[in-house]
Amino acid sequence: MLFDEPFSNLDANLQSKIRTELKDILNKTKTTALFVSHNKEDALHIADKAIILYKGEIVQQGKPKEIYKNPATDYVAHLLA
Repeated sequence: MLFDEPFSNLDANLQSKIRTELKDILNKTKTTALFVSHNKEDALHIADKAIILYKGEIVQQGKPKEIYKNPATDYVAHLLA
């Protein structure tokens, strides 16, 4: 499945609820999904693995919590601040 900014038009409260439901559905059905988002909350909550792109190049990849705790570049640090 490909999700491209699926929560962008939802209010913050509904985004949080839908994030949780979507993660549960993906886990229960063992479905792989590619999730494109500019929202760090989406990535940190849903992803098992995250890839950070800058100007079309991969600048960091790994588990979201590891990236958050150890950003590889100033760009990644600023993005997740």
